[in-house]
Amino acid sequence: MYHQDAVDQDGIKALKARKLIAPQTWKGYSVKKGPNYAPKRKKVATDLTRENLQGGDWKELEFKEYNFTAKGLPIEGGHLHPLLKARI
Repeated sequence: MYHQDAVDQDGIKALKARKLIAPQTWKGYSVKKGPNYAPKRKKVATDLTRENLQGGDWKELEFKEYNFTAKGLPIEGGHLHPLLKARI
């Protein structure tokens, strides 16, 4: 087996020309525990409900942040007139 340092550039070109080697790109990822890691997922509250206010749980609840920059659903452009539908 050849090692890249053991083969000079002319040797690499010759091997490519004979289609014995092909260049490849390798990508790797590393996954680590982040600062908010928890062995079990904790359900965050999205809204303040009547039950939360009455029971007093709202003091300990963790709320999900609102995304005010999110775009809504695309607006529908209307509809075709029934006579135009019959013509198609």
